[in-house]
Amino acid sequence: MKKAFGFLASVLPALAGCDEQPSSVVNNFDRQPEMTWSSMISASSKGPVLATVHGTALGMAEGDFADTVRGLMSGAIQERRIKFTGDEGAAPSPNIRLTVLFGAPKTASGNKICAGQLPDLSQPEDRITVRAVFCIDGDLYSDAEGWVKDVKSADERRFQQFIFDVMTNLFRERDN
Repeated sequence: MKKAFGFLASVLPALAGCDEQPSSVVNNFDRQPEMTWSSMISASSKGPVLATVHGTALGMAEGDFADTVRGLMSGAIQERRIKFTGDEGAAPSPNIRLTVLFGAPKTASGNKICAGQLPDLSQPEDRITVRAVFCIDGDLYSDAEGWVKDVKSADERRFQQFIFDVMTNLFRERDN
């Protein structure tokens, strides 16, 4: 009982600030979980996985921003180091792809994104939004979206954690 009170005494002050909105929110809409992880492992065992990044944030040029995001994505999946490329010719399995959209509207369809129909992108002023879809042969396998607030640089831990959270939700560990 003494340990429980000690634990509560240490946790309660930290919980006092919990009435604020979270710094990021990520949701996953898994479509074909049994194939998502195994397909990613298979594709990444042959070389880098194709990952196109559309849109930008943090005042960065689109190419620099895309390279930064792909670099963060490469370190996000703990079970396996996966390399990503934006060059379709460098991906041994270009039919297996990840498409990441910054500033996609909430109504954007993952199925349409996989089919190559990208929505108009417009980043809101108060947060950075992302939509990531994992596609095989144009079919949607996994879909995650989220947002983060109060980030000024891609070097900030909050932004890095946000990208990690998106990737973790997109390719979360499966019960096999």
